Amino acid sequence: MRCLTLANQLRNDGWDTSFCCSNETYFTIPQLKSSGHKMLDSIISKKDATDWLVIDHYGLGLEYEKSCRSHAKQILVFDDLPTRAHDCDILVDQNLGRTPEDYQGLVPKTAFVATGTAFAVLRSQFASARMCGLSQNRLTDSPLRLMIAMGLTDPDNATELILNILKKNISNIRVNIVLGGSAPHLEKIRKKVFNLPFVTRIYTNVTDMAGLLAKTDLVIGAAGSSAWERCCLGIPALIVVLAENQRRVADALDEKNIAINLGSLRNLKTKEAAEKIYQAIESQEQLATLARNAAKVCDGLGARRVALLLDPEKAKDGKSVQLRPASEKDASILLTWQSLPETRRYFHNPSIPTRDEHYTWFMSKLADTTAYFHIIEHHGEPAGVLRLEKKVNEEDTFEVNILIAPSKYRLGIAKAALLAARRIHTHMTMVAEAFPDNLASNALFKTTGFLRKKNLYTLRPKQLVPLHKKYIRTFSRP
Repeated sequence: MRCLTLANQLRNDGWDTSFCCSNETYFTIPQLKSSGHKMLDSIISKKDATDWLVIDHYGLGLEYEKSCRSHAKQILVFDDLPTRAHDCDILVDQNLGRTPEDYQGLVPKTAFVATGTAFAVLRSQFASARMCGLSQNRLTDSPLRLMIAMGLTDPDNATELILNILKKNISNIRVNIVLGGSAPHLEKIRKKVFNLPFVTRIYTNVTDMAGLLAKTDLVIGAAGSSAWERCCLGIPALIVVLAENQRRVADALDEKNIAINLGSLRNLKTKEAAEKIYQAIESQEQLATLARNAAKVCDGLGARRVALLLDPEKAKDGKSVQLRPASEKDASILLTWQSLPETRRYFHNPSIPTRDEHYTWFMSKLADTTAYFHIIEHHGEPAGVLRLEKKVNEEDTFEVNILIAPSKYRLGIAKAALLAARRIHTHMTMVAEAFPDNLASNALFKTTGFLRKKNLYTLRPKQLVPLHKKYIRTFSRP
């Protein structure tokens, strides 16, 4: 599913995309056949070498990747556990707390390793629904709206186990069950819902998962990639480990009070699980805390960030410019930049902040789930900051604040960063202010398509016009 999401994003950007999968995959993911992407029997069957080969398979590793070099110019690998070697140009691990250092010695030294939930590849519907979802006041309805989502196939029938726990202990709830149409235990679950003490609906092959989640107060679900979908919309969750690669995710979410880990399905203690579920349902304060923490984890824009890795914006020196979400570790370098006279010259407040003032401000910006706080990287090195802050009472309108490190001046990094931001944040209207004597800022906004009115620049959401494997950026004027 994450490969399909990425392929859809790339196709929107003008790429020519193909899939090569097992018959079982085509059967399990019916959306694949109807997606319009080309289906190949073998990647070798392509007449020309592919520009990028994306591999997402726990059973295929180093030797397979080496064998693909003859018909793939570059290789991107998705992985979730740093336990095996890869021959790749880019590796993406979207899990919470993962760092590039975890893959040291497992990938070539020249490979770029992208880690963390900023690269969680979610369908575009989640990013679109995020702001609306976060603004909703959940937990006001009675009974509580609960979703059970144990994956498309749920081969071990975790859904029934959770239903049995709920049946014995809880009644004042409404339950939605999400399963794939090919789930082996689907018919059994359909028969079971008739004997439950609460209203239950079953949804199969859901296309608008974001919309269904938006009407949910609490999820009991798997600790896989769907965890990031829930985080994007700020949905509190209790999670079950269904596979070994989910164990670390579940532990990390529980440790940071983002979700409650019920444990592994194989060793699930039903009495303890029932107590945790009951306590969560009865405590609106606990659910509100989980929701608040979850919303900070993932913004739903990972597919666009991965697409940007494959075709990055570049500075004047030809080196790539990327955007990544800021984290606590960036506070010190930003303080250094903000303390330099040349960077504060055009600030509304020219006074250099104290260390305490800076860290208070910095942490408040990190905690703001309505804003986007990016670190600009030039060839993998921190080069500046780009913040997009939502304008009060103006839907999808964000103010641009950009700062480039003086050592990176005159390389065109600011322009590349703004163009990258336009590709990531396709939905928003951007506004920016520039003093008349700030020649660099005025030139920057003019050359990136902003329309000027006095000191204020405005840029409406872009439209992408595919043209072979490239695209033309066009902007609609206000």
